Amino acid sequence: MTTDEPPPEFPRRRAIAALVANIGALIFCFPLGGIIGTVVAGIGLSRAATSPDSARALVKWAWIVFGISVGLALIYTIWSVATDSIDSST
Repeated sequence: MTTDEPPPEFPRRRAIAALVANIGALIFCFPLGGIIGTVVAGIGLSRAATSPDSARALVKWAWIVFGISVGLALIYTIWSVATDSIDSST
């Protein structure tokens, strides 16, 4: 292993972080995105020891799904607050 390569447990740590974040998204944000992200992160975690490159790609997609879930939750929250303030003023 050269100094440029990450340690062997690196994909596993990232997969665990993505799994925890997507479980949080499942509970607090957009449930469908949370389910998809949790499954993808779980598969990435299971492949971390045997196929690190595949695990890295799966973890990247899990983080992308997490970002979309949080983004949709923020858009919905802003929209909900904006429409409630418009309705209450009339």
